[in-house]
Amino acid sequence: MRAQEQTQPKVPTRDGWLEILSRHASPEIGPHIRRRSRRYNVEFGVVRLVYQCDGKARDYTVSLLGISADGLMVRNHTYMQVDTPLRMEVTFDDDSVALNGRVAHCTETVGAYKIGIRLQFPEQP
Repeated sequence: MRAQEQTQPKVPTRDGWLEILSRHASPEIGPHIRRRSRRYNVEFGVVRLVYQCDGKARDYTVSLLGISADGLMVRNHTYMQVDTPLRMEVTFDDDSVALNGRVAHCTETVGAYKIGIRLQFPEQP
């Protein structure tokens, strides 16, 4: 008998993500200059990142710093290579959502890295 397969939570469409964003976004972080999307603070948020690095599975829980229609900004103590594909579980207070994305940039800060993640959404019907 085959072991029970774990089912992955369904990733929302872009419209679904925008609805989630509207429930959890605080006022804008800064001006909308040279940005494709407005960025927003979150009062509480953590992100579980699951990805491959050097052929090994990695699984980290990191702090969520900001969100936008197109991505996330997280804080991690580990450097991440640009363009690394990610599977994520984002938790806001009592709401959780599965997302996919890629590392857009990884910038060293005091004691950690700020990692920009570009979200990837399934095609809408």
